[in-house]
Amino acid sequence: MKRTFLRTATIVCLPMLLSSCLLMAPYHGQVLNSRTESIPFQAWTSEPGATLKVECMPTNRFGPEISSRGSWSQFTTVSGSSDATRDLVGARRYSASKMMSLPQSCWYFNQNGWYYTSVRVLHDDYWGEDSFDYFALDRDGINCTANSVSTTGNQMQWLIDDCHREYRNSDRAVKWITMRAQS
Repeated sequence: MKRTFLRTATIVCLPMLLSSCLLMAPYHGQVLNSRTESIPFQAWTSEPGATLKVECMPTNRFGPEISSRGSWSQFTTVSGSSDATRDLVGARRYSASKMMSLPQSCWYFNQNGWYYTSVRVLHDDYWGEDSFDYFALDRDGINCTANSVSTTGNQMQWLIDDCHREYRNSDRAVKWITMRAQS
């Protein structure tokens, strides 16, 4: 039933799905050795040369909706490629990647001795109006996405196969990740 609904939604909401963008790295639950560690950011967008806004918020392990310790703040942008990757059905996707470390203001030190942060990626819509959040993955979602896309040759198959994070008992996507650092 859910799969049928998603396939129907794919056809009906094609303009929205064409702008569905995915944050591949970092992933939800990732553990870093230190807060200063340089990490790869890898995202995919449907717009050539897009400028993606990367924001962070100091939180605990439960993320921004339960344990916010501040507000979202943009700390960098990542530029998308102008060279497209095509899938077997002819869709185009553009890579946006950058190695970076998060500023100290992103991190919250909790009572258990761990540092936590939440991160999200935003992108302006086609009319330059309200920003929308990128879909996010956890470790299992990365494997699901790789399998879905490589098996079908369709770069949007990850959305149909529900590889992205969703709220428990809901079909709503969670569009932020939480990471932990040991020091």
